[in-house]
Amino acid sequence: MTAESLRFLHSADLHLELPIQEIVEAPPSMVQRLSALSSRLLQRLIEIAVSEEVQFVLLAGDVMDWRRAGPALCEEWIAFCETLAEQGIPVIHVASAAERAGPMPASLVPQGVVYLSGERPRTTDWALANGTRVVFVDWPEDAAGPDSDTFLTSGREADHVIAVRHRVGREGLPSLVPLDYWALGGGHKRATDTSGTVTLHDPGTPIARRSNEDATSSVTVVTLHRGGACDLQFRNTGLLRWESVPLLLTETCSEAEFLSHAVQEWEARRQAGSAEHLLRFEVCGDPIRMIAWRRAGILDRVLGELRARCERENGGPWPLGIDLDPWEEWPAEWLNEDSFRGELLRESLGQARALCEEIRGELREFPEAWRTDLQSAADCDDAQKLGRLAAVTVLERLGAEDPS
Repeated sequence: MTAESLRFLHSADLHLELPIQEIVEAPPSMVQRLSALSSRLLQRLIEIAVSEEVQFVLLAGDVMDWRRAGPALCEEWIAFCETLAEQGIPVIHVASAAERAGPMPASLVPQGVVYLSGERPRTTDWALANGTRVVFVDWPEDAAGPDSDTFLTSGREADHVIAVRHRVGREGLPSLVPLDYWALGGGHKRATDTSGTVTLHDPGTPIARRSNEDATSSVTVVTLHRGGACDLQFRNTGLLRWESVPLLLTETCSEAEFLSHAVQEWEARRQAGSAEHLLRFEVCGDPIRMIAWRRAGILDRVLGELRARCERENGGPWPLGIDLDPWEEWPAEWLNEDSFRGELLRESLGQARALCEEIRGELREFPEAWRTDLQSAADCDDAQKLGRLAAVTVLERLGAEDPS
C-alpha cells in the first residue's frame, strides 16, 4: 500500500446482541457453540484487520443494541475496540437509526473510537497516524443534505472523503463532490454499485443470523487510491453457514433410498469444513407423493434420523427441517376442473401471480445493478411454482390424501 492509498475494513449489521434464529431442538452442545458466535465474530474481525494491515475499521450501523446485549458482551465489545487500538487500528462506528434511539453510554465508547451519531448530516475531519487526512460524511437515514458549502470546503482539503449511510441505494443518495466512496449498511446482503462515478458498497452482514440473510457472511477490505480508483476484497468470516439442500423424491424412491440420499448429503457437508453449518432440506418432485409421505410421517422419521446422527457425531451440520418444494406441474386439465381441486389451484396461481406483480413493483425501488437476483423470483415459472406450493400447503393442512 502506497502513502497515497487508504486501506480499511468495512462492515455493518453485526447485531451482536441477537441470537441465531430458526434453531429448533438443537442439542445443548450446538446451542452453546451458536451462543458464542458473537464473541468469535469480534475475534475474527480483529484477525482480519491485523492481517490485512488496515488503517481503521469502519462499522456502518447496527453493531449492537447495548440494552439487550448484557454485561459480558458489552465488555467483549470494549475489549475488541481496545485490542484494535493497541494495534494502531481505530474503530469508526456510525450509528444507525436504532442505535441513535438508544445511544451507547460513554462508558461503552472506549478511547480511540470515533462514534458518529446525530440526526443531521455532518462532516468529521480525522487525521491518520501517517498524516493522511480523511473526511467522513455521516448521513443519517431520512435526513436532509448537509450544508454543501461546508462539505465542499472540507472535502477539497482532505486526502479522502468517505460518506456513510444506512439503508439506502443509489436513488436515495445525492451527488456529492468530491467523494471517494459510499459506505453503506443495512441491506444484510453484499451489494456493490459501480454504475456512477463513485462506488457504493454494502458489505452485508458478517454473520447471517437468519436463513434469508447473506450466505457469504463476509467483510470487505477497501483500498482507495488517489485519483479515484477503488479496490474491494472480500474476506469470509467463516463462522456460520446456512444451506438449502435439494432431495429428489421420485415415483419409485423408497424410504430407505431417500434416507440414504439425505445421509450422503449430510455426510458430505460434515466433512467439508469447520464452520457451524445449518441445513434445510427441500424435497423436489411429485407434489401428490410429497403429501402422502408427509402425512405418513416418513419425512419426520428421516429428519429424526439425521438429527440423531448429528448428536451421535457430536457435531456436523444441524438439520433445521425438511420442506416441500414441488417442481412438477399439475396436469393442465386440473386447472379447468369444476371441483375443489380446480378452484384451489386457480386461486393459488392467481395469488402467486399477484405476488410476483407486487415484487416487480418493489424492484423499481432498487438500483439497477441489484435487480438480477430479485427479478428471477418474479418470472412466470416461479409464479406457477408458488401456486403449486401454496396448493400443496393448503391440501396438507386440510388433511386431504386425494386432492380431487
